[in-house]
Amino acid sequence: MPAMRQPNIAAIEAGGTTFVVAVGRDIANSIRHSIPTTSPIETLSRVARIINDGLSGDPLNAMGVASFGPLCIDSADPHYGVIGATPKSGWQGFNLKTHLQTLLGCPIAFDTDVNSAACAEAPGGRGPLPGGRSTAPMSRGGRHPRNTLICLLRLRR
Repeated sequence: MPAMRQPNIAAIEAGGTTFVVAVGRDIANSIRHSIPTTSPIETLSRVARIINDGLSGDPLNAMGVASFGPLCIDSADPHYGVIGATPKSGWQGFNLKTHLQTLLGCPIAFDTDVNSAACAEAPGGRGPLPGGRSTAPMSRGGRHPRNTLICLLRLRR
């Protein structure tokens, strides 16, 4: 029996100055593409081109987006994937979810860039620390996800 192929996925770090996009079956080893954050339509059109070029005609199965905010991350809320009051010109009230689904037609999961970085830094990349301790991310803006400064504070309950 042939081995099952991994799904094609895309990962987007949507920063206020730069979007970083990775696509493929193995995101950890994929090429990352950085583009400047301009208007929502221009930026997301470039994101879609990068993703479609990376797929070489294959379907995109799912996408994860870590975005600047404020961003509605409650999947039960009708505003899920919508950017709130932000100083970033043209982005306030923009519906990332609807626009990306229209461009790429796949399921999308959203979180804030800060939450996503904290999750990635926690042991195993899955959130809370063992023993009831918590993560507390602290960040400053930057031009790449690696510029996010994370402090893992071990707090006693």
